[in-house]
Amino acid sequence: MVVGCGVLFVLLFWALGYFAAVIASYIAMLYTFGVRRWGWMVGGGLVLAVIFQWLFMGIMLLNDPAGALIDLRPLTNWISGA
Repeated sequence: MVVGCGVLFVLLFWALGYFAAVIASYIAMLYTFGVRRWGWMVGGGLVLAVIFQWLFMGIMLLNDPAGALIDLRPLTNWISGA
């Protein structure tokens, strides 16, 4: 199942971009390891995604590629300051 979480991350990264991929793979990993509190899973995923977006795209100035199907960058640019 852990390999499936990696595949999920890669597919969502391609389709929707980094932000959505982090949230979904975080939820999948918590579910894989037995966490069943959905509020904690979704809330933690959102907090982690915001922190990673700010750190990697805002502070480290890494490229945030657009998703092939849906580009979420207009929704996440406020986090990185772009």
